[in-house]
Amino acid sequence: MGLLWATCLQAQELIPYRKGDKWGFCTPDKKVVIPPKYDDADDFHEGLARVKLNGKWGFIDTTGKEIVTPMYDDAGFFHEGLAGVKLNGKDFYIKIFPDGKVVEYYDE
Repeated sequence: MGLLWATCLQAQELIPYRKGDKWGFCTPDKKVVIPPKYDDADDFHEGLARVKLNGKWGFIDTTGKEIVTPMYDDAGFFHEGLAGVKLNGKDFYIKIFPDGKVVEYYDE
C-alpha cells in the first residue's frame, strides 16, 4: 500500500511545464522530474499522463517511462482503467494491465 500511495501522491504533484516549444513535468516547486521533450503534455490521471510526440499521442508514467508509445491520432485521459483513443479514423478504448500488456476494446 505504501508504494501505491507514494506513486499516487507523486502523480498528483507532477505538473506539465513548457520550456521553449517542448513539454516536460516538474513538481510545484519547479524541480524537473521529466525533462521537456514532448510536443504537448497533460496532467496525470490514474498514474499516467498523455503526451504528444511527432504528432502522435501516447502515455507515460510518473518516472517518464513510455507505457504506451506515442502512436495514436488522439487520446483521452484514463478513467476507471480505460482511455479513449483514435487511430486511423477508428475510436476505441485501451486498458493497460499490470504486466504492461495493452488491450484494445471496440464498440461494435
